[in-house]
Amino acid sequence: MRRLSIPVIGLVGLTALALTGCQASAQAESVDPNAPITIATIPLSDDPTAENPIEAFAELLEEETGRPVEVTDVPDYLSVVEAIRADHVAIGLMSGFPSALAVNTGEVDALLARLGGQR
Repeated sequence: MRRLSIPVIGLVGLTALALTGCQASAQAESVDPNAPITIATIPLSDDPTAENPIEAFAELLEEETGRPVEVTDVPDYLSVVEAIRADHVAIGLMSGFPSALAVNTGEVDALLARLGGQR
């Protein structure tokens, strides 16, 4: 069994919230079991050589679901929200405040959240 190191878990946890789109049209369509799971996130570092914990998360998700996972880095939180709202991605990773604003639009549902102040 593969285990993530504490820094990887911490960095993935710092994204604080995974969001999914909840548009009625997307729910009505059948999902292709071989279609990739798409994730949008902002870059976690300015250093392109730094290890990205989202890639480790994507690998684990691929192993558990048997589906390919595509991760797209977007420039800011607004881009993550708009990618979800437009059905371009299935999951968006972001911190608490932008995700709360996204949920308030009524077009995005919170899937997972990490409690603040926990270590």
